[in-house]
Amino acid sequence: MSITRTPTSGPMSCPSNLELTTSITAFSHPLVPGVYSNNENCSWIVPGVSTVFTSLTFTFSTEQCCDYIRIYQPAPTGWQLLRALSGVGSAQVIASEAAAPLAVVFTSDGSIVSTGFNASIARITDLPTTCPSGQILPLSQTQIRYPTENVGYPSNQRCVWVVPGVSGLYTLVTLTAVLYSPADVVYVYNGGSTSAPLLGAYSSASHLNVTSTYTGGFLTIMSSPPTPHQL
Repeated sequence: MSITRTPTSGPMSCPSNLELTTSITAFSHPLVPGVYSNNENCSWIVPGVSTVFTSLTFTFSTEQCCDYIRIYQPAPTGWQLLRALSGVGSAQVIASEAAAPLAVVFTSDGSIVSTGFNASIARITDLPTTCPSGQILPLSQTQIRYPTENVGYPSNQRCVWVVPGVSGLYTLVTLTAVLYSPADVVYVYNGGSTSAPLLGAYSSASHLNVTSTYTGGFLTIMSSPPTPHQL
């Protein structure tokens, strides 16, 4: 007599909305070295923890064109896509809101498989708060927060972030800003510097999408608040 037990989250299983516990610090697909299957649609929920930001660091190998790891966080209208990963590489994705959970969805098409992904989970207390003068952000960075949550920004700041483009893709930035007065402005430019065409100037915004007008395009974000408050 033989006994076989089929795990709900075994080495080659593909879970659906599997809720991880806060004690878990890493997960992968597949769970043991091997390859994933064709036509998969797997999903995991990484819970948020009060007052801290959830960070996921991925190493991955998938079919570049067609097998994707997508990371989402909650938004007022549903789940907002933070990043889509494919091919071979590594990337860090950080929730832009403290205590926010992250959803990880893996999908594969009907041909060509690879070794999948590993994801490590960390909790961080603060996102970067410096006021940069124009350095290009790494492709792995998926959010800008200035300054630290619940801390007012200083007077007379001129901060510039350059968001790099990816060949064949448009760059989209979702702005959520709280500014002291109309004199405090966030500018978004359609290129790699503040001399590029201006896409918009915003003194307040809530989940407002701004997109580059050409694939592979840089976006430059400049805040010019002369009055202390919070961005």
